[in-house]
Amino acid sequence: MDLDRSLSERERDTILTEACARNLPVEVVSSEADDKSYLRSRFLEGSGPAGAGIVIEVPTRRGSRVMVHPDEAVDVIFMFGGQKFGFRTEVGKRSKMSLGKGVEVPTLVLAYPPKVYRLQRRRFFRVDIPVAKPLVVQCVVRDRKGGESEDLVRFETVAKDISSGGIAIKVPESHLRLAKVGTRIALVFRIEGYRRGVHLLAKVRHIAQRPGGEHIAGMQFVEWHKTLAGRRAINAITRYVVRRQRAELRKKSGLE
Repeated sequence: MDLDRSLSERERDTILTEACARNLPVEVVSSEADDKSYLRSRFLEGSGPAGAGIVIEVPTRRGSRVMVHPDEAVDVIFMFGGQKFGFRTEVGKRSKMSLGKGVEVPTLVLAYPPKVYRLQRRRFFRVDIPVAKPLVVQCVVRDRKGGESEDLVRFETVAKDISSGGIAIKVPESHLRLAKVGTRIALVFRIEGYRRGVHLLAKVRHIAQRPGGEHIAGMQFVEWHKTLAGRRAINAITRYVVRRQRAELRKKSGLE
């Protein structure tokens, strides 16, 4: 999810209450599944932060129900008032709900989300990095300790997804204080299909904590257009994203 801003608790509760009352349709993405295609579902009931959570109908793909297991992390995306919103939470349990007149539907009970985000409209197509082919990123960031003193800190991590506009990386707990919003970090990594190492400067746009405590920094590439190497790197990333996109489409269409 491309995050814009998080809602206040009052805004979150108001929107979720209204969304459940209207049984608004939702799109569900399992963060743990290999297939990142959207599953279709709808809100059924919400009991607020002190209650049981959010109840949705068991999601479907092409009309067939898809098993989503308890404790699995999911992204939930929905439209409200012409704006797209989303949140990440965990599946609590599977259940059933009576809709009256003898109609009963299978449901998922989701943990009430601590945060709901308004989502940006993406300018760039973003692809996940395959677990089998991790993208290792070397990071260099200035550690300003006050006054004029500063050190260059280096650490290694992995990318979670990438587009020609930016990248999302896992931030180690030990370096979380260095990855504040607005911080610029020099990135070095190798990307499939590009012989040269990619050297780019990126600015932290947001930090999100996933279930389980993992911190992900969403970063925007900056100043790449100022050098030939930067322009070549972005072109290489764009080609990589297109190849990954085509591979995913072939996989979903049954051609692989």
